[in-house]
Amino acid sequence: MLAALAASLILQAAPRDTSLRAEVERIAAASGARIGVAVVRVETGESLLSVRGGEAFPMQSVFKLPLAIALLRRVDAGRVRLDASIPVTAADLRAGYSPVAERWPNGGGRYTVRELLRLAAGESDNTAADLLLPLAGGPAGVTRQLRALGISGVRVDRGEGRLALDFRGVAYAPGREAKRVSDSLAARVSAAGRQAAFEAYLRDPRDTATPDGMARLLVLLARGRLISPSSTTLLLGMMTETPTGPNRLRGLLPAGTRVAHKTGTAGDVGGVTAVVNDVGIVTLPDGSRVAIAVLAKRSARGTEAAERAIALISRAVYDRAARPRRPR
Repeated sequence: MLAALAASLILQAAPRDTSLRAEVERIAAASGARIGVAVVRVETGESLLSVRGGEAFPMQSVFKLPLAIALLRRVDAGRVRLDASIPVTAADLRAGYSPVAERWPNGGGRYTVRELLRLAAGESDNTAADLLLPLAGGPAGVTRQLRALGISGVRVDRGEGRLALDFRGVAYAPGREAKRVSDSLAARVSAAGRQAAFEAYLRDPRDTATPDGMARLLVLLARGRLISPSSTTLLLGMMTETPTGPNRLRGLLPAGTRVAHKTGTAGDVGGVTAVVNDVGIVTLPDGSRVAIAVLAKRSARGTEAAERAIALISRAVYDRAARPRRPR
């Protein structure tokens, strides 16, 4: 029932704006990355653009958005409390970006679920995300919730700890997700091993999203169809206040434009950046909104070039979507 309702909420526009498609394809071609884009008007469900919309791209930290939704659905159901206190041990710390790990290098801290949610969804903290994942039902539980809501093309399979091991070419074993162990083992991986892991990661169907699937998720979130009104307000606020990705979706938009978004990034191997993503909801001058998902992989020119492409695409979409629509 929920899946059928969700599917009915997004319509396909025909014909789509060919000039916008041409501009986005030009930007993508010049970026040195493989880029997928989907754009949907939130209020009407009109699809403005889909470029490689059905192709799977690695999410990286974009996965923290479906994680947050799954967690808040459990909060809404009374199964998880936002004020519950969660201890942080050394075994919980994760490699990569994590203010929690920086503050508590030996563990010992405590955070409420609300604080961990802000750190994961707002600041993209890897430790916070993995602490919340079991409360959200684990990777399989998050994906099951997405399917029940009618969202296809988005899948969560691993936490940040396991993903870091796989990306860096370290064989998984229990306990290796901990930051100190993961970092130590990764330092021993040869250049050839890192390159092989990099290529395997980009081929891996796990923890991926299609631009179309992610745009659907964003539209349903913006419409309040996924979680309660209070949870929707909480999550969108965290996504709007985030300091991450200033040069991506919001990088070239007019000052003061409201953007609720979630970034995702993977590192460089041999001068090529694996992933540079940003997905979000942009509010236009008339108060209407557009959902934009821009997913980029294998950026041969590095992170900054991919970020510039995302910003240019976002601005092209903004200029097109903000244009007064002709009556039909």
